[in-house]
Amino acid sequence: MGFGEKQVHQIQMAVDEACANVVEHAYAGMPPGVMEVECRCKGQEFVVLIRDWGHTFEPDSVPEPDIGAPLEERHLGGLGLYLIRIAMDRAEFTFDPKRGNELVMVKRLGS
Repeated sequence: MGFGEKQVHQIQMAVDEACANVVEHAYAGMPPGVMEVECRCKGQEFVVLIRDWGHTFEPDSVPEPDIGAPLEERHLGGLGLYLIRIAMDRAEFTFDPKRGNELVMVKRLGS
């Protein structure tokens, strides 16, 4: 698509974080489940859809980490959603009992 090395790294990191969150949180306390990852180009946008049928959550309830705090005062984990939001131009969550939990992430060419 014409992305530079930095943008490719940002996309890879966001996808890795999102998939790790599904593995760690979506199916916690449940039998292993399915995760779908779909990538497509749409005009000047690269779109990644990640879908699962695990537990839902409220993205706005996840506190933003204090990245300025000393390391010894930080909690382990909790950076995934933050990294997704800063790496991608858009990250939207939807939760539907039939279609599953969906995260759509968009990276625009040139951003």
